[in-house]
Amino acid sequence: MSDTPPLDHTIDVDRLRHVSIALGPGETDVYLVAESLLGQRRGEGFEQPPTGVAPSAALGLALARLTAIGLQRFLLSRGSERPARVLRQRGERVVVVDGALSANDDDGGDGLIDLRCSERWVGAVFRIARDLMPLVERRRGALESTMSGLGRTDRQRLRELMVPDTSTTPGVGDHVAFACAHEHVGRLLLPTSFEIFLGRAFATASPFAHLHRPDDPECGALDTAALLRPPLMRLVELAGPGLATTWKDALRRVVQQGADIDEVVARGRHLGRVLVSFVRALDGAGRLDLLEGVVAFLLTLPTVLPPETRARLVRLPGVTTMADRDRVVSAVGAVFEVLDVVDEVGRALAATRYGDERFVEARLVAGLLEPLQRERAALDGVRRALTNVVG
Repeated sequence: MSDTPPLDHTIDVDRLRHVSIALGPGETDVYLVAESLLGQRRGEGFEQPPTGVAPSAALGLALARLTAIGLQRFLLSRGSERPARVLRQRGERVVVVDGALSANDDDGGDGLIDLRCSERWVGAVFRIARDLMPLVERRRGALESTMSGLGRTDRQRLRELMVPDTSTTPGVGDHVAFACAHEHVGRLLLPTSFEIFLGRAFATASPFAHLHRPDDPECGALDTAALLRPPLMRLVELAGPGLATTWKDALRRVVQQGADIDEVVARGRHLGRVLVSFVRALDGAGRLDLLEGVVAFLLTLPTVLPPETRARLVRLPGVTTMADRDRVVSAVGAVFEVLDVVDEVGRALAATRYGDERFVEARLVAGLLEPLQRERAALDGVRRALTNVVG
């Protein structure tokens, strides 16, 4: 290990990987919070908040090094280096190229995606360590696990955590970092109410992160327009299989962890709306090549919605009438509206002919939709078992 280099000069990347960095009082806990949110450790008891009003240069360097590694691991875990094919606009032509982590928005194979973060991510981690974690530790000491009874100052600090920093333009890395943090927020070992609060904060900080929380009505409508513009469109290309897993887990939470009929109805309907809006947006943008994650998610429905799902739903607290039963079953069944929309846009695209504007897209999408046709009997069976409707 060498000494910490001057932080105002360019540092060779290889040297940066091995250099030792001295952190000041409280900054170690900021680093540990970041490690947890990037999926590299589980949280421990919070000891000392940072003493400054902003990260020091040394802490910024340490977080940059940690984040760069964490974001690459996150995208790799989502399937970013899988064999996949995506569309690219080349002048007047739409062509199919191989898509992977080493491909950028322009040429599909020669460059590297830029995962640099702005002050948004670093500042968010710093505020969590400075404001949220000490508050959580105090309430643990008082055996209080909810947010009820918080004073005006504490509530103001929490509100500030929910407001993203707009003083800088977010980098691609910021969007990946907030999505990664959302997926790993449980590693901070927060009480449930604080974990929900922080997960929402991450989801609202980026449309890409929001895509990882489709079952929370409090997050509002998904900004599909931003998702389908560079650079976020590139992230959707990379994270297709991982999004399928995230959505599967979201649906499982709705069915298995919903406390009562109102919660299940609200979350189930919102999940269906978000995914339908996503598919509609892909169709409108001529990017149905990005259906991979949606198709992979739909193929998990026989596993996530086993035959006993209907019986569990009709026993939820608050289900007392046949109207209640129909309402909660319909809300969970909204996920099949996603399948209906995929079928609809797939049929429309299949009708294109050589020379049509979307002909290249249609050829690529036909292969993506084949697994749905092979599993159609299983999907139809799950739908009938849930809705109790034949045909």
